[in-house]
Amino acid sequence: TEAECQLVYDEYDVVYAYDSDYIALGCPQVIMSDGILWGGVVRCFNTAQLCEPPGAGGNPIFTEAVLQYGMAAVKMFSLFSGNDYFKIPGCGPGKVLAAMKNCLQADTFTVTAMANALAKDKSIKMAERDIVAGAEKAYVMFESPVVWDTKTQALVHKRPIADLKLSTLD
Repeated sequence: TEAECQLVYDEYDVVYAYDSDYIALGCPQVIMSDGILWGGVVRCFNTAQLCEPPGAGGNPIFTEAVLQYGMAAVKMFSLFSGNDYFKIPGCGPGKVLAAMKNCLQADTFTVTAMANALAKDKSIKMAERDIVAGAEKAYVMFESPVVWDTKTQALVHKRPIADLKLSTLD
C-alpha cells in the first residue's frame, strides 16, 4: 500500500494495477482489468477520462455519478468497493453501484449516505458507524498518504490532513 502511494507521489507516468487504489490516489494513467466496470478487458486509461462520458466503460450508474461529482465519484466507488485500506465483508462493486444509485436518487452523495445505503443491505454485517469510520480513514489515506520525500529525506503527508473534508468527497 505504501508503495502505491510512493509511485503516485513520485509521478510515474503509468502503473499496472489489480485494484482501483491508484485511481483514487490520483495516478494519471492506470493499466488494469476489472470485470464489473470494464468487462474483464485490460485497459490503459487516463484517470481524467473517468470524469468524462461515458465514465467507466458506460455503466449508467457510475457514469451519472461521475457526471455529477467528477473524481469524487471515482474515489467514492473505490472507497466502498474494497481497497488496501478498507474492506466491507460481503460488499463488492455491484453493491457499491446500488448504493451509489440510492444516493444519487436521494441527491446526497457523502460517505455517511453511502454507509447508510450499504448498511441497509441485510447481507452486509458491518455496522453503519464502522463503515463510516473505515471509509473516512481510507479517504484520509487516499488524500494524504505518508510518502518518502527524496528532497527533504523525510516522511511527509502528500496533503495536510487539516485540509481534508470528510463529510463529502470534494
